[in-house]
Amino acid sequence: MNVNPIELHQLIIEDLKQQNSILSEQRSTQVAINKLALKRIEELQGTVAQLELKVKNLEEELGKSNKK
Repeated sequence: MNVNPIELHQLIIEDLKQQNSILSEQRSTQVAINKLALKRIEELQGTVAQLELKVKNLEEELGKSNKK
């Protein structure tokens, strides 16, 4: 089979462009996923901080009631 080098290079370039486009879409999707995950982590950190404060307050109340 005789392959024209110019056509082969053109096919390779088109294939690389397509791969680049796919990778770009995947990168954009991953960035969006990471942003959502970070937002959720920040929300959970806030929830944990609130729960830690509640536990501390309950421990203090329990300590006061045990002293009575």
